Amino acid sequence: MDIPSSPQVNQQTVAQVSFISKDHTSLQLTKGHVLEATVQRVADSLVWLNVGGEVFVARLEIPLQANQQIALEVADVTSTQIKLRLAGDTTGNQLQTTSPVFTHNLETQLMSWGLEADDVNLVITKTLLTHNQTLNPDDIETVRTLWRGLSPNLSLPATSGAETAAYLFARRLPVNNEAITLTHSYLNRLPDIVPQLTKLHTTLSQAYTKISSHTNPLLGQLGHLIESTLNQATGWIIPADAPPTEIAARLAKLIPSTGTSPEAELANHLSQIQKMSSGSVGEGGASPSIVIEPTSTAVSSSLSLSLSLPIPASGSASTVLPVTNPLHQLAAAITKVLDAISTGSLNIDQPEIETLNRLARQVDSLSNTLGALQLSNLAQSPNLTTDPYYTFSIPLVTPNGSHTAQLKVYRQLGHSTIDPNNLRLALLLDLPELGQMAINLTIHQAERYLSGQILSGREQTHYLANTELSKLQDQLVALGYRVGGLTAGLLEIDSPLTTMNDTPQIDSILSTQLNVEA
Repeated sequence: MDIPSSPQVNQQTVAQVSFISKDHTSLQLTKGHVLEATVQRVADSLVWLNVGGEVFVARLEIPLQANQQIALEVADVTSTQIKLRLAGDTTGNQLQTTSPVFTHNLETQLMSWGLEADDVNLVITKTLLTHNQTLNPDDIETVRTLWRGLSPNLSLPATSGAETAAYLFARRLPVNNEAITLTHSYLNRLPDIVPQLTKLHTTLSQAYTKISSHTNPLLGQLGHLIESTLNQATGWIIPADAPPTEIAARLAKLIPSTGTSPEAELANHLSQIQKMSSGSVGEGGASPSIVIEPTSTAVSSSLSLSLSLPIPASGSASTVLPVTNPLHQLAAAITKVLDAISTGSLNIDQPEIETLNRLARQVDSLSNTLGALQLSNLAQSPNLTTDPYYTFSIPLVTPNGSHTAQLKVYRQLGHSTIDPNNLRLALLLDLPELGQMAINLTIHQAERYLSGQILSGREQTHYLANTELSKLQDQLVALGYRVGGLTAGLLEIDSPLTTMNDTPQIDSILSTQLNVEA
């Protein structure tokens, strides 16, 4: 199949092949079998097919569109995958992982643009095609030039480095030494999540089969939640041999749907405290839907979000539950059932208990993996003013337990790029001893210049932070920084003040946990 020599190439023009994993369908198929399918939707290089009421995901490298009716022939069946082709296709292009025609057409297209069809340009082209759905010769040359300038300082194979640079470029992320190093490590970890998603889907199916037959109300609630999660999990499946950049594109949509960022929960918590303290909560059991906006203009850059949620009709701020996600909800429901079993108030068979325990472990494992892989906000192109380029979850160990802080990396206002000389950091944390805090820093590494602000949700924490500012500034100067301004402020919330009895404990946390060098 020839590709037109136009400045833009659409992915469906060059697509040729596709396949599904055997783990992702219960269909009993044999070679030569023909099945009718309806295309539900197409995303990136994946297609959702409905065959006899069962939906499964296949790698897409044939030109398909949503709502299209197609006939597929089973070309081959192995222990791990089922290869398909359009019924009546006699070209010999079986549905396989990599199509020689696909690569050959890209080589032809590159040469028609006057570009060298070497391994580096090919990997750049494939990566841009996966994420952008179109190709532009200027983009290929730009990525090649960026990688050529950075490669002497990085110990990465040419194709791996070029692929990483193309991934960053396609996601509108900064392309520099630090970004390539971090993202290369991130992409190498991505394939580990594929078997987790597959196993979770299988266990969800098994758990639903076992639990749905029970009439107990508690198990009924869990069954409905498992069914809902199972329906969502159908869209989480990723082919076992998908390349890392394709997995990253899929996770760009998966992570936001299965996780609530710490700053969102912090904004939710602050807003609900304000509303309850001001008496603006609805009466008579009403649960109006409202839009939560950042409560402090001083931290609008780090708490820039908008989300809808119901507000409880009554109750104190301490009883407000944070916004949760499907995995958290499922884990909580499973724990509730297992607790009822352990206390003897609920009896089910041992195999069912083992399935629930296995499901709980897999949900916990997947949640941890998704959190660790959230290198950046991949769900959408970043807003250069308010959205971070990178998001890091930072574990904190305090005398009263483990917590997670959120570090967001932004570019400075008025700049279109981000680098060590153009950096804004926002550290968000919520500790029982200190309350909510937002630490905002502006850094010019080349000039060793730093300025910042520590915002606290409690007056006692603000007082302690304010009294330590001079010591903190001296420590920064000792590290070689010129400190242009370091201030402390209050988040605009009405929360109960910390009692004076907490002062020694809080002072200890401030001195031991907020390490300037770290």
